[in-house]
Amino acid sequence: MLVLRFLLFGCVFAGLRASAASAQETSLQRTDAAVAKSVAQLDHAEWTVREQATQQLVRAGAPAVQVLAKCAATGSPEAALRAIEVLSTFYDQDDFPAMDVLESELEQLLSAKGSAGEAARQAWESHRAARERRAIARIQELGGRIDLSETLSIDLDEQVSPTIDHIAIGPSWKGGDDGLKLVGRLSRFSLDSKRIYRVKGAPVSEAAWQKLADAGFQVDDSGAYLGIGSKMPFGGVEDGCRIDSVKPKSPADQAGLQEDDVIVKFDNKPVKDFTELIELLKAAEPGQKALFGIKRGEQDLELTVQLGSW
Repeated sequence: MLVLRFLLFGCVFAGLRASAASAQETSLQRTDAAVAKSVAQLDHAEWTVREQATQQLVRAGAPAVQVLAKCAATGSPEAALRAIEVLSTFYDQDDFPAMDVLESELEQLLSAKGSAGEAARQAWESHRAARERRAIARIQELGGRIDLSETLSIDLDEQVSPTIDHIAIGPSWKGGDDGLKLVGRLSRFSLDSKRIYRVKGAPVSEAAWQKLADAGFQVDDSGAYLGIGSKMPFGGVEDGCRIDSVKPKSPADQAGLQEDDVIVKFDNKPVKDFTELIELLKAAEPGQKALFGIKRGEQDLELTVQLGSW
């Protein structure tokens, strides 16, 4: 009897699950149909119908994004402009549930010709500050390392933020090729260097790196991680690499390197400037111990640093 009841209960539960799934599918189909109908009415002959369709699409939210993007790219001028107007209202919502999809679609619309492309560019640029903050957070979530400069910049929304010194993409990167589009959306770099470190073992194709380079980013190969910053990439009035900043808890910090120290040797190899130091670090391995020759004021020091990984 217990077995029979259990089987009956299982059948009822399975039936309820099937009914719920069917109801959900039906609801999605109705939503898709309503969105398609509203999009078709964006260039209706009557202004009131166009306005009503626009407001219905605003209320539809995330399910309407890709249909609207297609309309913006291929629809009539009236429909395209209204579609971008709706997409822009979504962009104003910081907690919009399909923000990644929305940004990807808008980014593709930037190359559209005519008034639709111009409207897409205005919507894209007017949200630059918020978009870059989201991109930084997402890059970090995906395993990228972003080191910030002490230089400050003022965003379009009048928030003061540090600029980016460099970004490192290493073996722990979970974004693949597609995730690098987030890097491509960033512009707030110190000294306009737009420096990206490609660390050994990063799971990204050569084509994706080349796309970043073509977009104006400086893509440098990198090996081990030290954790310093220098405002003078090439040789100045002194030989060596002057340290302008030391990242907290970095290998450099743990070994006792300090701001204003000048690195003159790396494992007995002379260091002319920051760029030359980077080249030496490219050939080094994470975990390797390296002997640094340092000038600290009038003192000549030697410090052993256990290099880290990105």
